[in-house]
Amino acid sequence: MSNELVRQTEELVGQAQKRGASQAEVSVTVVNSSQWSSSRISSGRKGSIESQNATSIDLAIRVFDKDGRYGTVTGVVDSIDAGAALIDEAISKANAAAAEQQGAPCERYDASGRGLNILDPRHARLTEEDRKEILS
Repeated sequence: MSNELVRQTEELVGQAQKRGASQAEVSVTVVNSSQWSSSRISSGRKGSIESQNATSIDLAIRVFDKDGRYGTVTGVVDSIDAGAALIDEAISKANAAAAEQQGAPCERYDASGRGLNILDPRHARLTEEDRKEILS
């Protein structure tokens, strides 16, 4: 994912929070497609092959409020800037939803140091106490 796309996605999350969401999740999928067409070759003439390229962005936005209500919206847009309308729709759905005590996303827990190998990305976060625990 390009740095620009990451920045735009973070801006969408920020917009959702400014509009009243306590938390927001944005999933971005960039779809590049090509359509090929050809003309027949007739006597004495050469055929031609043409391609048309198109790029679209699939957005999935989920917003949560402090009461556990959430709204989810998906859509295909031409640019990520068009996601603001989807945020408004997701917030409207969240406001209309029933409050759920367990509706918000769960907290993230620290990963266990057990089962660590030398190429594990958790290696840099381990403290000396964690290293001793792994050996014991």
